[in-house]
Order: sequence, then C-alpha cells, then structure tokens
Amino acid sequence: MHKVRYLMSSLVFLMILLCSLGSLSCFQGDTSNEDSGKKGSEAATANDKQAAESPEKHATSSQVTVYVTSWCPACKMTIDFLKREGIPHTVKDIEKNSAFLDEMVKKAGGNRGVPVIDVNGKILLGFNPYLIKELLR
Repeated sequence: MHKVRYLMSSLVFLMILLCSLGSLSCFQGDTSNEDSGKKGSEAATANDKQAAESPEKHATSSQVTVYVTSWCPACKMTIDFLKREGIPHTVKDIEKNSAFLDEMVKKAGGNRGVPVIDVNGKILLGFNPYLIKELLR
C-alpha cells in the first residue's frame, strides 16, 4: 500500500513537472458560461466586449497565434519565449472570450488543452520552443 501511494504521488509530481516544462499541455476543464453569475446573453455580451486581441499582434509575414488561459504555466512560458525571441504573436485568452475557445477547439480538432499555438496555419499542442522555431523557417 505504501509503495502504491509513493508511485501515485511520484506520477502526479512528474505530470506537473512535465506540464510546467511544456512537454504536456495544461488541460482546460468545462468552460460553460461561468461568467461571475451572468446568464445567457449577458455573459455572451461581456465576452464580446473582450474580443479585442492582445497588443502583441504585429504586421509580419509569419503569423503566430497562442490560445491561453491565465492559470497555465506552459502558456506563460510560450508567451515569454515568443517575446524573448522577438517573434510577433497574438495572444487569445480563451477564458475571457468564448469565441476564442470555439476557434481554438475547432483548430485543435476538439482538443481543449492549452496552450494551442497556430504557426502559419500549423497547429502545435503544448509548448515546444524547438518546434515553434522550426515551423517559422
């Protein structure tokens, strides 16, 4: 029994570590209208008001869009990497705008994990700096 508990806690630790290193994506749970007590069209209107994209968007020949949540460490690592490398990008927070969530799920083939990175139409699930650079070549 002791060994099973040790193995389970080790497995959980490893999964958290891999997620924070970007080898796994962080999984988004159900995001059905939990907008602080707002109902129906009220919640949709609040989401529509937040439809403006992040200021990281710049005119360039290559387009990088990152779908994120505020609590995801791999999302933060992705954004930090793109900034550090000087790669122009657009950040779309799927918690703040349900249209971004729908767009992401469609592009990612039903996957609800974040980050989802769209590099010139090629979809990358999870943070992988080497693959991002390769896709930009």
